Amino acid sequence: MQLGQCQLTNERVDEGRLALIEQVKVSIAVHPALEVRIFLDSPRSGVEQVNEQLSLHYSGGTGANRADHDLAGYLAYLRKQNDSLPITVISNDLAVQQNAQSHQAHCLRSDRFWALF
Repeated sequence: MQLGQCQLTNERVDEGRLALIEQVKVSIAVHPALEVRIFLDSPRSGVEQVNEQLSLHYSGGTGANRADHDLAGYLAYLRKQNDSLPITVISNDLAVQQNAQSHQAHCLRSDRFWALF
């Protein structure tokens, strides 16, 4: 029973991620200047380029908050490359928001982000 529940939970997560990706693709299509990177926890690592505007960044490995750490590293990298680049991080996670703000990124909760569209 546990294995079945775990598999069902993973399927729901996958369905949720697919729905999020589709929603983002549709929402940013009318804003060609936007570049969106979604950081995801995943046992596999790598980057998947969905289209010119959207890429998915998979953390790899196991454990909690791996994508959060990848995002923090990426924000630090961006700031070193261009300290005036406008960056917005969409997250409901307070720790992620605080880290993003420490890199001079704007932060929005997901409900406020979707209200813009």
